[in-house]
Amino acid sequence: MIGDTVKIGAAETGRGADAGAPPPIAIDAQERDRLLTLCANASGEAMRVAPMLEHEIARAEVHRVGLALVGVARMHSIVRFADGRSERAVLIVYPHEADPPTGRVSILSELGAGLIGLQAGADDYVSKHTQ
Repeated sequence: MIGDTVKIGAAETGRGADAGAPPPIAIDAQERDRLLTLCANASGEAMRVAPMLEHEIARAEVHRVGLALVGVARMHSIVRFADGRSERAVLIVYPHEADPPTGRVSILSELGAGLIGLQAGADDYVSKHTQ
């Protein structure tokens, strides 16, 4: 199942003034628990990215399950963003669903871990962390 489409861009919300600081991120408690379990069981190349994802989860504002997180990049969300060269759209998926050539990026990739939880308006941060 594909979730919401989230456009990451400062023009959307007027944010992005403090491009040096990571923007706030949000996640619900159930997704947090699933992703932490995924990190704990990571193997191969994913072991390198798991600490980055754990760091992002640790700084996230955690919401109760069932709360609609509108405009937030979640699992199975399509995220549109500018990477400094062009606009891209990716679907954040679990590792077994990943297919980068078709835009399905694993949550245990640098791009997936960097996008999860971002809210519309975080393009300055995305540009610096996805090139």
